[in-house]
Amino acid sequence: KYANPDLHVNRGTAYKYMEDYEQALKDFEAANAIDKTEQTEQNITQIKEHIERCRHLLDEAVNYE
Repeated sequence: KYANPDLHVNRGTAYKYMEDYEQALKDFEAANAIDKTEQTEQNITQIKEHIERCRHLLDEAVNYE
């Protein structure tokens, strides 16, 4: 949508701090599609790992007896 990857990174960072990790991931991936950098790759990896940890913790909480 926007040709400047910095706009996506900035918005993704804002979403990350608002704890909207799914939206943050979308913006980091959009930035990476425009201009692949080590930083955007790292942001994507960190968000994916965080989402997976959250899902795992939720699964453990649901299955707790």
